[in-house]
Amino acid sequence: MASAHIISGQRWSLRTSLIITIVAMGALGLMLALLSGTIYRNQAIEQHRTAVAQMIEQEADTLLDELNRRSQLLVQPLQNSSRFRALVRQGNRAAIEQQLKDHIRAHADEIKEAAWIRIAAYDAKFYLIGESSIRVINRDLDHQTCSNLFPLVTGVKELGHRRGVSGFCASSERPYYAIIVPVNPDAPTGYLQVVVDPIGQLTTIEKILGMPLRLGFSGAKLYESSSWSKSAATDGMLTVGYARPIYGSDEIVTITATDDITPFQKKLTNTRYVVMVAAVAITLIAVIIALMILQRTVLNPLQALTDQLRKVRQDTVHLGQRVQITGNTEVSELAAGFNEMTIRLRELYESLEHMAFTDPLTKLPNRMLFHDRLHQAILSARREGKSFALLIMDLDRFKEINDTLGHHVGDLILEQVGERLRGMLRASDTVARLGGDEFAVLLGAVDRQQAAMAARMLVKALRPSFMVEEQRFEIGASIGIALYPDHGEEASVLTRRADVAMYAAKNTNSEFVFYTSALDEHMPKRLALMGELRQAVDYEEFVVYYQPKVNLQTGHAAGVEALVRWQHPTKDILLPDTFLPLMEQSGLIRSLTSIVLSAALKACREWHRAGLDIPVSVNFSTRDLQDPFLGDNLSDLVNEQGIQPEWLELEVTESTVMADPARAMDILGDIASKGIQIALDNFGTGYSSLGYLKKLPIGAVKIDRSFVIGMTEDEHNATIVRSSIDLAHNMGLKVVAEGVENAEVMTHLKNLGCDAAQGMFISRPMPLDELLSWLKSSTWGTKLPN
Repeated sequence: MASAHIISGQRWSLRTSLIITIVAMGALGLMLALLSGTIYRNQAIEQHRTAVAQMIEQEADTLLDELNRRSQLLVQPLQNSSRFRALVRQGNRAAIEQQLKDHIRAHADEIKEAAWIRIAAYDAKFYLIGESSIRVINRDLDHQTCSNLFPLVTGVKELGHRRGVSGFCASSERPYYAIIVPVNPDAPTGYLQVVVDPIGQLTTIEKILGMPLRLGFSGAKLYESSSWSKSAATDGMLTVGYARPIYGSDEIVTITATDDITPFQKKLTNTRYVVMVAAVAITLIAVIIALMILQRTVLNPLQALTDQLRKVRQDTVHLGQRVQITGNTEVSELAAGFNEMTIRLRELYESLEHMAFTDPLTKLPNRMLFHDRLHQAILSARREGKSFALLIMDLDRFKEINDTLGHHVGDLILEQVGERLRGMLRASDTVARLGGDEFAVLLGAVDRQQAAMAARMLVKALRPSFMVEEQRFEIGASIGIALYPDHGEEASVLTRRADVAMYAAKNTNSEFVFYTSALDEHMPKRLALMGELRQAVDYEEFVVYYQPKVNLQTGHAAGVEALVRWQHPTKDILLPDTFLPLMEQSGLIRSLTSIVLSAALKACREWHRAGLDIPVSVNFSTRDLQDPFLGDNLSDLVNEQGIQPEWLELEVTESTVMADPARAMDILGDIASKGIQIALDNFGTGYSSLGYLKKLPIGAVKIDRSFVIGMTEDEHNATIVRSSIDLAHNMGLKVVAEGVENAEVMTHLKNLGCDAAQGMFISRPMPLDELLSWLKSSTWGTKLPN
């Protein structure tokens, strides 16, 4: 119950103190008014400076946008010229430069008034294949001029390829402005670069703004108004600068102007004087009124309120305690307002405390509260000599759903995850959301066996499908477990080790993993490998090998599978098992698929031109099948390479399809409708049902090598292979057996009616040139025409 203080005010005993207090408050008010006037003046000048800087920036952007627009119009006929595109593809420098010169002469009237200096043509790798100067300047522009803009095109492929990029660059200690646009925006085979001298255009800002102007480049003066020196040295002149950086360089282009703000300063000074006079008058009036009204029952009630405020300041537990005061109406209202304020502050404090320690989405404890409870658990366990378990959980396949369907769907799934986890734990346990799709669980007074049981229960709770907006989603979890005190006695150590164990669970596709010291040895290597993989994608360190498939009836090659290898700069060639799982987790797998697909289609085109009529197979991952535009993109790539759609076959695993069956069937159906072949890889290792299998638009299944390798020694494997062949044939599908390593297995497969085989007995994976040689010389090969 809130306490109450009853205080009666004294009539005249503290009159002098009241006068001194009010006068002091008046003086303080005057000082604040003076200080506010000074602050207002400085802020007004700064706002004016900002406004001028924004005008400079706006005018500069407008002028550069106009240069960009006109430059793009200048080269647009070349972009759309089929003859020029052909010359760029051929790299015919002489013909390119002649057409550039002809184009410049044809647009001489437009060029005469512009600041264009040079038009250059580059191939797709930005090698100069032709140039033509528009006007003569005192400095030579080499083929590397404005090369700092090239990464912008390659770094943002979709945007850069279609619209082009523009920006400042430097050559011979002078800035230029360049526009780079693709030749044939729909399928760029090269680029056109227009180099512009922007200085003349930028100097027009002086006329537009009516202010003296100065242009500089990394400290050097490029242009200065005739009145600059006089205006810059005059009192009351505001100098405003705007800098435009050069991409990829520390150099900048500066545009500086001066503005006469003397009238503005005078106006601010007059306003300050008016405010001071008004403040003095208001203060004097307030003092007189206060002395007339607050003669009685004031100081003591105010002291009571002050005492209560001090209590609240020392301990927030006093928030909400009412202070009851007897006195005149004004003091009573002040007391009522104070009491109401403290009550609301207490409510606000409690609300803020709840928000500070609770995740707003799942209503679970957040990271801050969880770490506090972890510290408390350590102190309690240390005091009582007990153990506890810390579980770090990361959701599987959540990022794909979030990236594909948006955060709205992801948030709804996270809410359901929080409810399921909360329902599986004791009231004494803590489950918290650390952020994103990462959760943590604190299990008090448990041993290793009990922690493992709890982890299984949590994983089991997430197995049923999540229904969101009439869609069904499958979500899994990887859990890392650290035990106190076995794995650490400090919060930071336990958290880090549980996190290490969680990554180990994710990498090994395990439901949960207990921390061991051996796991720490792998984490630095994993992080280093992740960085190397990103560099490998950027520097195209991946190479494609090809392994043939042989038709068991004809004995000749009937297809080729594209397999990726990593040509590591300091190690030997690395096989996919060492890097594919990491690329799948990091999201780099789509970039890798694009690299392999591009190489495979080019190789397919090459051997078809050589008279070899066999398709190429490319493996696709779960992330690849989440792209709703995959079918259109594949169709575009096939058309771009000039090959038939049926020459390309996509290989997808059962687990890839079953990650999101409905979406996978929609996307695969779209791909199949475009004539592209689809095969189900690793058949027999997944958990797809016959119902799903019948609905898939596939033409072949590939029996997993784990069944094929030992089928002659293991009757169980042989039964699986025979049943798989019969099942596939009954469904009208062809069958390819992987992992054929000896003649006995191959003969057995042929007798079982298997359609095709693939394995080391036939051929190891090899580069394209060796494949073509093998096809020509091997007894398995399809003879190439002489």
